[in-house]
Amino acid sequence: MSWSLHRLARPEPPTQPPRRRVDIGGMTTPDTESPSAAPPIAVPGVLAMYQAQLALANKLAAGAVRRMTVDCALAFYNARRGVAVITPYCAQIERELAYVSFAEIATLHDKGHALLYANDELARFRPEPSDAPSLFKDAHKVRSALMAKATVAVREGRLPAAVVDAIRRGRGPIDAAKDCIALATLFAENVELAARVNVSRDDIRAANDVGARLLDAVKPQRARAPRDHDELVTIDARDRLWTLFEQTWERHVWRAAAWVFGRDVDQRLPKLGAGRHVRKPATTTPPPTTTPSPTAAAPAK
Repeated sequence: MSWSLHRLARPEPPTQPPRRRVDIGGMTTPDTESPSAAPPIAVPGVLAMYQAQLALANKLAAGAVRRMTVDCALAFYNARRGVAVITPYCAQIERELAYVSFAEIATLHDKGHALLYANDELARFRPEPSDAPSLFKDAHKVRSALMAKATVAVREGRLPAAVVDAIRRGRGPIDAAKDCIALATLFAENVELAARVNVSRDDIRAANDVGARLLDAVKPQRARAPRDHDELVTIDARDRLWTLFEQTWERHVWRAAAWVFGRDVDQRLPKLGAGRHVRKPATTTPPPTTTPSPTAAAPAK
């Protein structure tokens, strides 16, 4: 019986000798004996794969669900590579390992596409890009300009140094926003002083505006917005699909590879989350050059 991910249910002609073929995401083994006149099988859409696999994933107990911590696209790619590794040994595996199911291995195709679909669904819950970085740059420029003029006023004895030092303390976007508002308030309450150091009403208005906008845009580092219910449901669906995918990999592909390769399985079979690491070339520091002293270089008398 010739088989692949999309043709497992197709009956073969009775005269066809039993053969196996693995097909996961386009990586197949040679199958020259497949009948060329077989009717095409309609491939279900990704949404149909997602719905069918999620129905199975929802049957998992809550305690059995594993959190996905790897790149699912990389895991799908490595799964295809892993199936290609064990494909030459299909006949031996089928003959010797009753607990390995090639039909289950074939489902990695649909499980992988369902997982990718669920992961893409999470993109709609990502926050919109913030304009805080650009506002922070603007606030920094405004703060520097007004702080320089406030420092001049301190040198001339027109402002207490403690007032300006209190504003100058701190760092970061939130502090920069508060400093802009504080400097705007300081010069707005001292109109004559502002005129002496060339701070206009537009400067005061601009400082107050950029400070207020930055406070609205910036988020404290420890702040964490509660997740939406729909987002939590989507995360749970993705983790459940990942659990199905990883369980199928472990119970069938990895076990088959472990039987074939023994202790070398980790060297022959890629791990689902393994990526290629680019190593930086080692930098060799040349040994220090020492200049001999005249005394040491002088010939002995």
